[in-house]
Amino acid sequence: RDISTGDTANDGPVTMNPSIEFDPSAGLVGDDVELIGHGFAAEVDVVTVEYWNGAAYVPLDISPSTPETTELGRWTADFELPNLAFGDYEVVATDDDAYSANEDFTIGASITLDIDEGPVGTLVQIKGRGFTAGVDILDGDVSMGVKFPYVETEDDVSSSSPYAFTIEIVIPSLPEGEYDITVDDGVISASEEFEIHEDGSASVE
Repeated sequence: RDISTGDTANDGPVTMNPSIEFDPSAGLVGDDVELIGHGFAAEVDVVTVEYWNGAAYVPLDISPSTPETTELGRWTADFELPNLAFGDYEVVATDDDAYSANEDFTIGASITLDIDEGPVGTLVQIKGRGFTAGVDILDGDVSMGVKFPYVETEDDVSSSSPYAFTIEIVIPSLPEGEYDITVDDGVISASEEFEIHEDGSASVE
């Protein structure tokens, strides 16, 4: 529907495909992760959740063990990242009506942002985990379409054991939109999304 004129058009039915996502999208072995399903059948059980361990599909230990979808087909469950090597691992979830979705979770380096949207000039704290031990995070190792220096929040931001660091950046002058903030220590990298918008005009999901 064109909200300015009220005109409408119909191009046939819309196909809804189930999907799953992870929050956070990456982490280290033993981290707690939320698994979120969308677009499944309404008010049914999610009967199987399995992941590919490199050799076979095996059950993923989630809580609750049999989530129930809402009337909108949404469901959530929690799990710990299993003891696997760094890499991407496919998860497949299937409900009682045979609706199924798959997505990869990542075991490896990750970054988290204390704020994930704001205007140009926003000060953002980045926490990184799982990076290379003994490697310093230097000016230019952080990028957002352009590379820029950061403000240290600790005297030592080296990726030392347990391979973690905390830094701060100032969002550079870029057009409004969604950008990946990436930290790359030269061996390992990780990204997280940030949305630039005008001051006071936060997006509505």
